[in-house]
Amino acid sequence: MARRKRRTSSKSPLEYFDWSIHPDTLREAFEFALRNPEEYRFAFAERDRQIIGMAALHRSYTSWHGRACGTVEDVYVVEEARREGAATALFE
Repeated sequence: MARRKRRTSSKSPLEYFDWSIHPDTLREAFEFALRNPEEYRFAFAERDRQIIGMAALHRSYTSWHGRACGTVEDVYVVEEARREGAATALFE
């Protein structure tokens, strides 16, 4: 039986991903949402007229429950505003 190799790095697996979003990709997502408001919604959190967080919701239909539903696609809050309730506010 093959033995699993133990991870020797102290990094979390999430630290290996590039989480930055290219501005063109973000613009395309917003343009899609504007063209398809029944399918895709964005919510923003702001402080002092600056956006500090966003959430993206994809709306669909569930045959299991026989009604509309939503899937949270993305939630992001800038690091300096975390733990202050901004993410919670996005869903109120």
